[in-house]
Amino acid sequence: MAVRPWGLSFVIVDAAFLILFGFLYPKLWVKNWFLALCSLGLSAFFYLRSFEVDRFVTLVTIIIVNSVLVLQTVAESWGLTLKQVITTPLIYVTRTFPSLFYLAVNVLDFAKSRSGKAGSIKIKKQLGGLIFGVFLMLVFGLLYRAADPVFAKYIDDLVKLVPEIKLDLLLTIRIFQSILVFGLVLGLFAKKKIASGEFAFLEKAGRFVDTIRIAVIGVCALTAVFLVVQAQYLFAGDALLKSLGIMHSEYVRRGFFELVVVSAISLGLIWIMTKREKKKDLWLGVIFMGEVALLLASAIWRDFLYQDNFGFTRARLLGFVFALWLLGVLVIFAVRMVDKIPGKMVVLAVFVNTIVAVFVMNFMNIDRLVGVVKQPTLGYGTDYSYISHLSSDGWEGWEKGLTYFEKQAADRKCDWSSSSYAYNLNRKLENLRKKPKDFYIMTKFDKEALSYLERNSKRLDNLQNLTSDCEVNPQTN
Repeated sequence: MAVRPWGLSFVIVDAAFLILFGFLYPKLWVKNWFLALCSLGLSAFFYLRSFEVDRFVTLVTIIIVNSVLVLQTVAESWGLTLKQVITTPLIYVTRTFPSLFYLAVNVLDFAKSRSGKAGSIKIKKQLGGLIFGVFLMLVFGLLYRAADPVFAKYIDDLVKLVPEIKLDLLLTIRIFQSILVFGLVLGLFAKKKIASGEFAFLEKAGRFVDTIRIAVIGVCALTAVFLVVQAQYLFAGDALLKSLGIMHSEYVRRGFFELVVVSAISLGLIWIMTKREKKKDLWLGVIFMGEVALLLASAIWRDFLYQDNFGFTRARLLGFVFALWLLGVLVIFAVRMVDKIPGKMVVLAVFVNTIVAVFVMNFMNIDRLVGVVKQPTLGYGTDYSYISHLSSDGWEGWEKGLTYFEKQAADRKCDWSSSSYAYNLNRKLENLRKKPKDFYIMTKFDKEALSYLERNSKRLDNLQNLTSDCEVNPQTN
C-alpha cells in the first residue's frame, strides 16, 4: 500500500481487518454482514478504477463504513445518528497514535513482568514524559534559535556535526503509512464507548417545526410556479424556446446544478419537518416532497438533454449520481413521513443509501463513459483535449483522438491541440512507467493504458513534433 494508487493491496488489507475483527467479535458476521460485504465490495474498486475522485469518495466511504461497522458490532441495538456517522471515523482516527502509545506501554510492561519488574502505570508515565519532553525541547529549541543569533549559530554548528542521513522517500512513506494503518486498526479494536446521542442543534430542530411550516408554504407556492413554467417545455419543446429567443444549447446547459442544490436544501427542510410526528404536517410534507421529486426529475431531464447534445462530462455524471442519491433520501423521508420507519433508523437508512450511491458511481466507470461511450463535444467537434486529461479508466477513447489528429496532420490541417493532445498522453506514459508494475499497486486500467501508450509511443512523438509547414487551423478540432 506504500505507493499510490493502491491496487489489490487495499483489498487485502481491508479483508484482513474484517476477518480478524470477525474472529474477535463473532457476532459481526451475524449482525453486520451487510456492512462487511459493502466494505469489501467497495475496496475491490481500488483495483478496478483509476479516476481519483472515484477513489477518494470510495476511500472515505470505506473508512466510514468500517467505523460504523465496529460501532454497530459492539452496540446493544441497531440505529444510527448523524453525529455518530460524522464523529465516529474522526474518533477512531484520533485514537491512532494513543493506541500505538499504549501498545508500546504494554510491550514494555510485558518485558518487565518477564524479568520480575512489573508496573504499567510507572512505564506509562516514564514513556509519556520522554515523548512529551522531546516535543517540548524541539519547540523551545526553535524558539530560542529564533530569539538569539548567537544561540542560533551554536545550534547550527551542532547540527553540522550530526552525520547527514539520506532518507529514501519511498521508504519513509512506507514506514509512516505502516504506522498509521497499524495504529488505525488498533484504534478500531479499542473497547471504548462512543456517545449515541444526536447533535444538540438537530435535537432542538423539532422546536422550530411551526416556523419551518410557514416558510415551506411559501417555498411550495414558488416551486409550483416554477414547475408550471418548466411544464411548458414538455409540451411546446423547441418551438417555445424559439419564440422566446432562447438557444436550445443554453437551455440544456443551465439549471441542472441549481436544481440539485435547491432539492438538497428542500430535503433539509423536510428532515426538520419529520423530527416531530404531527399529522397536520402530513399533507404539506407530501406536497412539498412531490414538488422536490419533480424538481429532481427536471434536473435529471436537463442533464439527459445536455449529455444527448454535448456528450458526457465528469461533472455532469457525478451530479447525476448525487441527484440519484437525493432521490433515495427523498424516498426515505417519504416513508418516514407516513410512519413506516422509526425515527432512529432514518440516518441508518440514509447511510445505506449513500453506500448504494458510491457503488453506482463505481459501477458507472465515469471516465470510460466520458472517453469511450459518449465523448464530449464543443458544439462543432469532439473535445479531445478534455479526453486526454482523463484517467486510465478511459484509455480506450484515446485511439480515436490520435487517429483524428494524424489525419488532420496528413491533410496539413493540424493545430495546437494536436501537439497538446500528444503531450498529455506522453506525460501519462511517463507517470505510468514510474509506477511499480505489480498488481498490488497498479490498477487494471493502468496496466491496459500503459500497454496501449507503449505500443503507440512513436505515433505520439511524431504527432507532438509536427513540422512547421503544417497549415494551422484556427478551429480546435
